[in-house]
Amino acid sequence: MRQLQKKYFQKSLKKKYQILFETLNLIDSKLNALEQKKSKSFKVENFIEIISLYESLSNELYYIRKNSPQMVSNIEDRVTHISHRIQNLTKKENSTKNIYKNMTTNYRRLWRDHGQLFLLSLFCFLISIILGWAISYQYPQYTAIFFPEHHIEDMIKGHQWFDRIKENPLLSGFKIAFNNIKVCILAYMLGMFCGIGGLYILIFNGAMVGVLIGLSYQYAFNENINGFIASHGPLELTLIVASCFASFVYGQSFFKRPYKDIKKRLGHTLRESLYILIPLTSWLAIAALFEVLVSPFDYLSDSQKLSAGLLIALAFWIWTLWPESSNSQMTLLQSEMPSEQNPST
Repeated sequence: MRQLQKKYFQKSLKKKYQILFETLNLIDSKLNALEQKKSKSFKVENFIEIISLYESLSNELYYIRKNSPQMVSNIEDRVTHISHRIQNLTKKENSTKNIYKNMTTNYRRLWRDHGQLFLLSLFCFLISIILGWAISYQYPQYTAIFFPEHHIEDMIKGHQWFDRIKENPLLSGFKIAFNNIKVCILAYMLGMFCGIGGLYILIFNGAMVGVLIGLSYQYAFNENINGFIASHGPLELTLIVASCFASFVYGQSFFKRPYKDIKKRLGHTLRESLYILIPLTSWLAIAALFEVLVSPFDYLSDSQKLSAGLLIALAFWIWTLWPESSNSQMTLLQSEMPSEQNPST
């Protein structure tokens, strides 16, 4: 009986080896065909097909090596060479362009993959605004928790504290940009605590906006506030939600299973969430420019300021949701290929 099992097992191994050899030849021929073309003529479907074949090849090689190492010793170098050819297939000459392309491709992919998580973040933010607005009317004694008391006193007196920006726009712009980026990074860092810290930042900032809206209408200060936040508010509020969204992308890895893989999973999601966070800091700097160069001045009407604010917010969404080309998707697939010298080990 054991001899029959052994004979059947050897026959199975030989069959797998034959499949392995045929797959290797097929990948080799497809790579030859692609390497003869210019990179601009690559089709992502061809590259995905090669990746799928390579994964099948790796699985077969691992199984045979585990059970009969001597059978694959003569083709392991060839498999390694195939791996390197796949990794080098779509390399560009300009490394700086590669870095930007890889960053934007991953950034847009993550927005597509986690769009529902952003919508959940936006929903929590809107609920927080309503909550803050209710606090300003029902429990005005607690408004100082969310909004500085001296600014509340300025509103009561009709003083526009943001006029101080006009005195030194350059210095004010640097301070505002630094503060916004600091809040963005803080929201992201706090998200490492199972995402709870990012949720706190999201709710607190939403409540602060709600309190500001409620108090401005109570003290007839709403026209001043509306004129000030019209140009930078749409983009800045979007980026606050997006920063917390980045922290949730990282924080959700704490709740996934299996728990034994959490260390590996955290490293992966940390890199993923940084692809979202880093571009956001550039957009925060743009929002700060509008806040110091447009918002406090009167050379534009409130409706013109609002139009400008909506346009830059629209520019952010167009850039974020812009569809990726096939070449970009192929570069992304290449970056996710295993980088080990022998991929099947």
